[in-house]
Amino acid sequence: TTGAINLTPTGGTGPYTFNWGGGITTEDRTGLAAGSYSVTITDANGCTGTVSGITLTQPAAAVSGTTVITNVACNGGTTGAINLTPTGGTGPYTFNWGGGITTEDRTGLAAGSYSVTITDANGCTGTVSGITLTQPAAAVSGTTVITNVACNGGTTGAINLTPTGGTGPYTFNWGGGITTEDRTGLAAGSYSVTITDANGCTGTVSGITLTQPAAAVSGTTVVTNVACNGGTTGAINLTPTGGTGPYTFNWGGGITTEDRTGLAAGSYSVTITDANGCTGTVSGITLTQPGAINTATGSQTNVSCNGGSNGSASVSPSGGTPGYTYSWSPSGGTAATATGLAAGSYTVTVIDANGCMATRNYTITQPEAALALATSSKTEASCLTNTGSVIAGTVANSVGTVNYSWKNASNVIVGTTATVSNLSAGIYTLTVTDNCSSQSNSVTLTINWNDLDCDGDGVTNIKEITDTTDPSDSCKFILASQTVAPSSAWETADCDNDSVTNKQEKIDGTDPNNPDTDGDGVTDSKEKTDGTDPKDACKFILASQTVAPNSAWETVDCDNDGVNNKQEKIDGTDPKNSDTDGDGVTDSK
Repeated sequence: TTGAINLTPTGGTGPYTFNWGGGITTEDRTGLAAGSYSVTITDANGCTGTVSGITLTQPAAAVSGTTVITNVACNGGTTGAINLTPTGGTGPYTFNWGGGITTEDRTGLAAGSYSVTITDANGCTGTVSGITLTQPAAAVSGTTVITNVACNGGTTGAINLTPTGGTGPYTFNWGGGITTEDRTGLAAGSYSVTITDANGCTGTVSGITLTQPAAAVSGTTVVTNVACNGGTTGAINLTPTGGTGPYTFNWGGGITTEDRTGLAAGSYSVTITDANGCTGTVSGITLTQPGAINTATGSQTNVSCNGGSNGSASVSPSGGTPGYTYSWSPSGGTAATATGLAAGSYTVTVIDANGCMATRNYTITQPEAALALATSSKTEASCLTNTGSVIAGTVANSVGTVNYSWKNASNVIVGTTATVSNLSAGIYTLTVTDNCSSQSNSVTLTINWNDLDCDGDGVTNIKEITDTTDPSDSCKFILASQTVAPSSAWETADCDNDSVTNKQEKIDGTDPNNPDTDGDGVTDSKEKTDGTDPKDACKFILASQTVAPNSAWETVDCDNDGVNNKQEKIDGTDPKNSDTDGDGVTDSK
């Protein structure tokens, strides 16, 4: 409203009056807005004239401006810019951004809200406000999800990177020419990455640390060595170390326990697998054992005399673990040397300080057998000379000198050599001894005239003497005493005069010294003639009785009629017929 109209009336007769309308009657006008105005002028004569088409103009627009902004590229940066173009008003223009800044345009700006006052050539002003420069919501950075290295010394680590802030897309620089967003196959360590966004803004994510187990999977062992050579008392107490528990174990052969027992000496190894699948092998686990107890060194002394007990055996062990004790069987000794041993088999058990045992066997010998005397012989006394001799058999298993001592039945020494002659019939005993005082052997020989049968009746002289028969009379003997073969002269003789030779009677089983062997009163020869049995007292013919029956026959009742044979002879009845007269009534009745 800075318009003004300076009116100068013309024509008519002054003075003049003015009517602009709206009660405005001044000649000139001020404080007017742009627009079209008219005024009626009245002169002194009342004449009027109108001046119209009085046009007041104004600039086409108010002073203002348009902006082209360049937002801040990087969060916290000062790369913002405002390119201001003034509009409206009448140039030239002046600018006031505040803070003494009067340039039309602005650069090097941080994110924020800006305003500027524009003044045109007419002093008209306009303010352009709300000029806002933005920036990325956050600085370029990144978040990470890490996978730590599973196994000490391994390369299983990984970094999953998610860029944040800035303006995508992004590029990455891990160093060493590595430009991937994510990383795999990493060893334990500290990593950093520089991220560049689409605006060229960069951010560094550092201190990305991948860890690993403090130590590789391994183990420590405490071993118990094998106590006895060849034994299985070894043990391994395993403590896994490093890696991440829990652990599994593989000793091979399907054995998966942590610790081992019942082991033989040798070298062992175990593979340990931790919870991450990391493995470590503990090898060179060595179980030792003592050397075998050696009982090969020893000695023995055999028994000097058969049946003695002066043998001994000793052992000098080596190997094993010294500190030996001893047990002898069957003697029961507990020293390294066993004494007072008889012949036989012995075993010593050697026990070392660990309780390990070894044995050694001994066979204590003695002279092969007790003093032995082979069969001795003799020469019998003859029926003519009545003298003989004795000869000692071979002596075996003797130790030292052999001594002979022959004694007769009266215990009188009759000779001290192996052979003694001119001995009368009798009993002689030989005692043989050697240097072993405990050894002797005896044999008794009988030089027999007594064993001869000088009369050839089949009964030895000594037996006939015992029987009180005559050893010089072949028909004076006891049949039951015959022990040797009779002479042929005796066999052809008939000692009992029953007309049957001694030989035939031997064949028939009758007594060559008794004419009536069965005692039934009938001679053996007659019974052979009668055809009856000379050995059965009840088988005879009564009329053939020619000798007196013996008492045994007399007491017998051959016909079982209740009357013995003797009584029947007295009665005149037939001892072989229970009814002698045949009247139907027995003799006894």
